[in-house]
Amino acid sequence: MLKRIITLVVILTLTFMWCSPSYATSSGLRKVKVAVFPFNDFSSMNVDMAITSVLRAELARWDFIDTVSLEIVKRRITEVEPTFLWTEEKDSEKRGAILWKIEPRIVEEVARRIDADFVVSGDISRFNTKWRINAYVSERNNKAIQVFNLSGDKGEEIPAKLGEVAKEIALLLKKETVVGEAEEEIRKFLGGIYTLSVVVTKIERLSQSFQDSLPIHALLLDLYLRDKASYKEKIFDIGLKVIGLYDPSNDADTRYLLSLSLDPFEVIARVHEEKKEWGKAIELREKALRVFPFYAANHRAGIGSAAYTLATTHERRGEKEKAIEYYRKALPYLPPTSEELSVTKERLDILDKKIEQ
Repeated sequence: MLKRIITLVVILTLTFMWCSPSYATSSGLRKVKVAVFPFNDFSSMNVDMAITSVLRAELARWDFIDTVSLEIVKRRITEVEPTFLWTEEKDSEKRGAILWKIEPRIVEEVARRIDADFVVSGDISRFNTKWRINAYVSERNNKAIQVFNLSGDKGEEIPAKLGEVAKEIALLLKKETVVGEAEEEIRKFLGGIYTLSVVVTKIERLSQSFQDSLPIHALLLDLYLRDKASYKEKIFDIGLKVIGLYDPSNDADTRYLLSLSLDPFEVIARVHEEKKEWGKAIELREKALRVFPFYAANHRAGIGSAAYTLATTHERRGEKEKAIEYYRKALPYLPPTSEELSVTKERLDILDKKIEQ
């Protein structure tokens, strides 16, 4: 019963969508080929074509997305698994093996054969009127990009929620596509086709259009660092932008920064240190140790050095309590064989005695 309701609502939804205008994009992005696979229905052990139809129709409304025909996808699946009969429902025919579960290896091979840039696959589970859908967005090599989970209590809710997810998928693919184009521009620079100033201008334009894209801004910061003298002010601004965009809970953000061997916290901390803004440098390095601890040695050394500098400054001014505070701050961060560590221990001992007096 639930499946009949879903199918009817999907038909009405598709009719409405076909009469609706397409989403326009003015980004000039290259078209990307997207293959949407039938979803595995774990409850009834079949494949759900209705979900696929809604997602395909919604994604096709974006002018940079070229959705692969479902018939082509089905044909290629049969090529990969020739013993399967495409019945779309277990036991609808009694001969041969019945295809109802499309496994990741099948998705990967089919995506390769149809030369898809991105793949959308997934599954649905039902219990009475309740349902749950998992939609997986990946590259053609089955490298996962993001998982979308949606659920509800009524089958009538599915098409609307699928429409919302399709929009999120399209925006995600848009970001992935523009990052790919930015990386291609940088490869041209590395290959000697572009000068640094030319590629910087191109990536700056992309950063203005995609202001919430961490990869684009990280690439721009990496370019600026190749000529620190020319881009000194921009380094600070874009470095803060990257730190602001960075989400420690998002593994993709972390992987991207590490792929560039880029530590924006180190970049901005050094700017503060050059300006003798030691307190700001310490605060930023401490944050790095909490949220981006992959270059911990650099930040620990930086905190030790900055705290030591502040301690000696306060001591020269006669501010004994502040000096003690920062000597103690520096103590666990200074290298064990450093002269600063020996001085710190000595000064703490002297100052503590003076305070006691």
